[in-house]
Amino acid sequence: MPNTLCRQNIVTHAHNKASVLLPRRHSMFMHLLVSFFFMLYASGTLAADQVLEASTNAKAPAQLTEYFAVLEDPGGQLTLAEVQKPEVAARFSTGHKPEAALNFGYTRSAYWLRLRLRNSSQQPLERMLELANARLSNVQLHAPQPQGGYSTITTGNALPFATRPYANRYFVFPLTLPAQSEQVLYLRVQSVMPIIVPAQLWAPSAFYAHERNDYLAQAIYFGMVAAMVLFNLLLLMSMWEAIYLYYIGFVVCIATAIASLNGLSKEFLWPDSVVWSEVATYFFLSLLFVFLLPFLRTTLSSAKLLPRFDYAIRGATVFFAVYPLAVVAAFASVAKVSGILFAAGALLLYATSIFLALKGQRNAVLFTIAFTVLLLGAVITVLRGWGILPVNSLTTNALQAGSALEMVLLAFAMADRFNQIRKEKTVDQQALITSRNALVENLQNSENLLQARVAERTAELQTAKEQAESAHLQASTALAELQSTQAQLIQAEKMASLGLLVGNVAHEINTPIGAVKSSGAIIADSLGGTLAQLPQLFDLLDPAERALFMQFISIEGGKFSALSTRDERALTKQVAAQLQSLALDDVNPKARLLVKLRAHHSVANFMPLLTHPQSAFILAVAGNLADIMSSTNNINAAVERVSRIVFSLKSLAGAEGRSIMSAVHLYKNIENAVEAFQSQTSTVDVVRQYADVPMLHCDPDE
Repeated sequence: MPNTLCRQNIVTHAHNKASVLLPRRHSMFMHLLVSFFFMLYASGTLAADQVLEASTNAKAPAQLTEYFAVLEDPGGQLTLAEVQKPEVAARFSTGHKPEAALNFGYTRSAYWLRLRLRNSSQQPLERMLELANARLSNVQLHAPQPQGGYSTITTGNALPFATRPYANRYFVFPLTLPAQSEQVLYLRVQSVMPIIVPAQLWAPSAFYAHERNDYLAQAIYFGMVAAMVLFNLLLLMSMWEAIYLYYIGFVVCIATAIASLNGLSKEFLWPDSVVWSEVATYFFLSLLFVFLLPFLRTTLSSAKLLPRFDYAIRGATVFFAVYPLAVVAAFASVAKVSGILFAAGALLLYATSIFLALKGQRNAVLFTIAFTVLLLGAVITVLRGWGILPVNSLTTNALQAGSALEMVLLAFAMADRFNQIRKEKTVDQQALITSRNALVENLQNSENLLQARVAERTAELQTAKEQAESAHLQASTALAELQSTQAQLIQAEKMASLGLLVGNVAHEINTPIGAVKSSGAIIADSLGGTLAQLPQLFDLLDPAERALFMQFISIEGGKFSALSTRDERALTKQVAAQLQSLALDDVNPKARLLVKLRAHHSVANFMPLLTHPQSAFILAVAGNLADIMSSTNNINAAVERVSRIVFSLKSLAGAEGRSIMSAVHLYKNIENAVEAFQSQTSTVDVVRQYADVPMLHCDPDE
């Protein structure tokens, strides 16, 4: 079928060219000639491909490398229809050596592989086409259909696992070959990793047996890894040494990197990932050095024995801790150089272990052997990726086998280290026992000497005790006398201070008494006239205005807050300006009354009274009432002040005559003292800033 399609394309192409270039009378002859030529050309092109007879040897897989015709697509833009064109089909190269795989190394190109399969038997054949490389980013299989044309299956490591036609860690394509037929299949592969194509054609029964053995081998490897991790995790939990944490991290990283490399991570860990499937291998290989380098430093004591190398090891540890970010951010750019960087890190480890082994470090010998095995596997894998070594089971599984051997050898190295530590601990314990025995003997001698000295000191202390008791009795008597004298002095000091206060208190009491007399006279003068004016005032006002008048004269409930003269003038000026803006006459007396009654905040509420035809009379009565209320407040304040002075004097004098312990606010005692000395502080401002402190249990008089 593909041969027929190619021939039809060639004939059509030749016919079109002949129709354009030749006269009509020669077109038929040239058409036949060119068609015959291109049919021979196309037949010769496809005939150069080797044909694989799929019906033979159903027990062993057929290696497909020598049967592939290969076409490089540098731009990665060719389609199936384009590669089937005669001029493109002629560029396929054949004649490859019968090796295990095609190896194109690191390249950005896509590769088309053409494969001819023949079924000469009388029955249809089921076959499994396996590409045993899990790191191919994109794989396309174009297979012919019985009804004509091609079906396409697109999968790859950069696509979800569900795109694979058969669930396997590699790329497996089930094929059906009709009886007595020949088919041409096209494979397109592309990858950011080395493009290695180990292709085999299996009979289903043979493939299933191979698949079972393959997964069994992987299960054994990762089972060993799990055992190593669990065992060292138990050691870490019991001993809490960092070396076991480093070993666990190293084993987990290399196992995860290998699982990503051989396709198991794609199948079981992150089947739906796209980018992560590509970068996971190099990501975990980078982290591997983050754990392996500190493991080397701890196990071999490189900081002590090779300080210069130790600086390089610490720097490399920091570098490989940061490098995974570059792998994730620009994997396609760093993929090829990553192998070089990993090789440099491995050589640093290898050189350090060799130098320490030459210095006689016991663990360094085992570490060197273990790392040699892993390094050999890594080198084989890198050389296989660069196309220097052939692709076979040894080079494919070299890293996995090397890692398994290294994990076992490193486990032996840690066990040997543990034995050394145990031997050193035994020696230290023996030395400790010897030292302890000597110490016990010294302690016994010291104890005997101490007992003799204790008996001597006891007698001396008994004598000193008797002398101290006598001195204590004398001191107690002197202290009682001193306390009595002190109490007398304190009381005398209080009475002396009280005498000085009497004159000041008398002056302070005269001042509020004068205020009471003055305020009483004002009330007497204002009350008679006001009582006479009230009936006339209530006749002038309707009920609403009466209520408003009562509110006006009781705006502060009869209690006026103190204002300085400056503040009162400023408020009066502001209210006068407000009244003038409302077009009122005689605004200054009205403003002073509003401020006096503290009604300046509600001028708008009292506009009916301010604009009343008898507003002057109404405001005069209100002013008299304000004077009466103000005088009453002055009398109350003066009486309260006298009361405070008497209370302060009583408190300071200790009127109770005995000490009383109680819970008091300290600031109240301070206020009593300030009130008592107010006459001496009249020329200064006393600023009070009391903190919110708890009550004090004390004698307030003291």
